[in-house]
Amino acid sequence: MLARESKVGAGESALQGERLEAGRLARVVTHLLEAESLDDAALLGVFEELAARQPAFALLTGLWGPALYRRHRALYRGFILRRFRSAGYDPGRGAWRVAPWSGPYQEELERWLQLAESLEDAEVFRRLYRWRLTQGQPAGPKDVARWREDLCEHFGQVRGGSAGRRRVLERYDQPFELRELQALTLYRCDPEAARDYIAMKLSRVPVYRRRIWEALLAAARRRGDWPFARELYRLQVPPGQWRRDVEAISEHVRDPAELISWLEEHHPRGSFEEKGVAILALLRARGGEVLPYVRRHLGEAFDAPGGGALLREFLKEVAARRWWGLWARVLKEWAPQRLYEWEVMALLHASDLPDRERRRRLRLLGRVGDEAEVTRLSDVSAVALYARYPRLVRGVFAPRVMPSAVQGYPRLMARALQEGDEVLIDRMASALIMEVPRFGVVEVAEVTAQLTQYYRSLLSEPRRFGARVVPMLIELSSERRWRAGMLLKSNPLAHHLLVEALPAYLLDEAWLGALLRAPAWFVRRVGCQALCLGDEALASRRARQCARQAMPSLGARHRAERRWAARAVARGVCDEESARDALQMAQAVLDGELSAGQGDAELVRLVGRLSARWPQAAHQAGLRPGRGPGPG
Repeated sequence: MLARESKVGAGESALQGERLEAGRLARVVTHLLEAESLDDAALLGVFEELAARQPAFALLTGLWGPALYRRHRALYRGFILRRFRSAGYDPGRGAWRVAPWSGPYQEELERWLQLAESLEDAEVFRRLYRWRLTQGQPAGPKDVARWREDLCEHFGQVRGGSAGRRRVLERYDQPFELRELQALTLYRCDPEAARDYIAMKLSRVPVYRRRIWEALLAAARRRGDWPFARELYRLQVPPGQWRRDVEAISEHVRDPAELISWLEEHHPRGSFEEKGVAILALLRARGGEVLPYVRRHLGEAFDAPGGGALLREFLKEVAARRWWGLWARVLKEWAPQRLYEWEVMALLHASDLPDRERRRRLRLLGRVGDEAEVTRLSDVSAVALYARYPRLVRGVFAPRVMPSAVQGYPRLMARALQEGDEVLIDRMASALIMEVPRFGVVEVAEVTAQLTQYYRSLLSEPRRFGARVVPMLIELSSERRWRAGMLLKSNPLAHHLLVEALPAYLLDEAWLGALLRAPAWFVRRVGCQALCLGDEALASRRARQCARQAMPSLGARHRAERRWAARAVARGVCDEESARDALQMAQAVLDGELSAGQGDAELVRLVGRLSARWPQAAHQAGLRPGRGPGPG
């Protein structure tokens, strides 16, 4: 109550939406800092609200920052880092302005800077140091030069060995470029502490500005620091010089193993067009001797600017050498979809190629490997490939022709239905059953309707229907997001297989068991729902097996699965032994929930029904009147 009264008294207008100019807001902040009735937590709440409502709050970092930091560093540090600014909007002036270091709060800021340095609070120190260095303005050449001098001076003066110098580098690190003179000074002073810092700075230099620091490279070689010397070369070598070095290495090093070693030691960091050109030239000059090196660095070549034209040249070269494995890998991982599809169709219609060789290359192109994104075929190409090689479409090319929420493959589906290809139909159905069609994608809705009609007609043969659909359902991924309302409403195939076809799954206890053990919880729920159908005699016949298989779902994380499992167990328990097991499991789940202050009503009803029907089983399960569930 006192905290609220202080808040209103100190800055009611500031907290009610009125934008105050910096001077008036400074008086409000000062009053809040001096208010004895505000504890630390209440003051933090008031300042959070002020920072959200008042644009000029950022201009007062020099006022509230040091005070809060000294008052309770652990509590206020997160707020300080979030709201730390050296510029802001001043409603009094109607414009943005900077808050210079040499302003009314300079003494407090200087003391804050010294305190952060003594406490080795690197993040706060970096922000304060940059504010003092640049006066809140963008950094200029003089500011960067001053930073380099301060960095070298404090690095050389600090005590505590390499660990202390690393902390200095952390505190004084700024997003500015390091020069060779300063890097050499740091390295000569303490190579162990400076090595990683210099490499980090060099990794941020653009490729077009690379230049080898010969003095630093010579110093590393004199010390025998060959790993750092090689790293300097890889980080600084200009593209043209590296390309000439690769040509010289290729010309003079004859042993293949030694050649690979030299190439790896001189392989540059970063991505640039000359890298792919040099790799292709190296491949043409030395052939298979450099394949291990080429395979490791293909992505760097094709991801660089100009990689499209280089990719076509590379494909021609590896095709001329008949390296079909490498050819297929490049097409699958880095080629655009149009080029990949063009190569597949060109291979399919090549009249001068033996059929065995054509199928071998198509398998290489279809097999899904480590590529991040699977390149897909268009519907027309998929039909053309299916007309000639249906086994390839059902096999290695299946992931590349499966329908999705944005691509339906209606021609391929029509061809599969015409041919009666059950394997392909079931694979396409399993791909679509969990998809919510995107608005406006007509072909997906068309294929979904065709599949729904197909499986509805198949339902007239329940044994055949279950033998095909159950394996499809139990293979659904448990990681797929389940959107029951939207999915069952907009996907008629999912509604048919997961809701309408439930009685068909009762025909075989093996099907029910498979559904109840499926990885996906919503498929296990389907099994529980199926168990709840039919008459009591039907449930009793399969209770011994199916009810026990439904019991683990009583402790499921999803309440929908748990509710249906409780109903299935209640219908399926038909002897004292299964009732005891069900009571023990349900009561164990309930005990855990009730200890957390919640309980599932369905489980409470299950325990009550089974205890009333099987009192001896309840006694064996250890249920006592005081422990059992109450009414309802």
